[in-house]
Amino acid sequence: MKKVFLFILFALVTGLCACGGREKISYAEEILTDEEPALDSQSESKASFRGQIYVYVAGCVVNPGVYIMPEGSRVYDAINAAGGVTSEGDESYMNPVSPVHDGDRVVVPQSKEYYEETDGNGSGLTNINRAGESELMKIPGIGEAKAKAIISYRNKHGAFSRPEDIMKVSGIKEGTFEKIKDYIEAY
Repeated sequence: MKKVFLFILFALVTGLCACGGREKISYAEEILTDEEPALDSQSESKASFRGQIYVYVAGCVVNPGVYIMPEGSRVYDAINAAGGVTSEGDESYMNPVSPVHDGDRVVVPQSKEYYEETDGNGSGLTNINRAGESELMKIPGIGEAKAKAIISYRNKHGAFSRPEDIMKVSGIKEGTFEKIKDYIEAY
């Protein structure tokens, strides 16, 4: 009786292992088809398997939306996939040769002509969406490392919606924000 039980158990385990391997093979065959994937969670894993990534392109582009790009794509590739920059947009605040990764968001900001000039409105505040490294370093409490972190964050995630969003930047927490909040603006 003991031998029969062990034999049945061995047969079940062997059968289950064979079935599991079969599912993986059929899934791999399904992934390797040439059909265009739809935008759903199952297709996302298939796209990643094929060396493709999903990038959200927004801001001043002709056709904002989610784009499937080949791995190794750059910011300028994503912008071109979205139809290019509109007449309102300004790519000069972005690094067009930065690589994009799966799940990244590329936002093309508006050009200076569509903003009020900081000097013209008399506010004297530093716009954290437009300021370069040297301008950011003029803010009390912002040194070279934090200025670079702000620009890097802005290039990767897009413009800040409000001054408080600067706390999303690595190294800038509530204490730093309290020191700089009267010197910055985001519009």
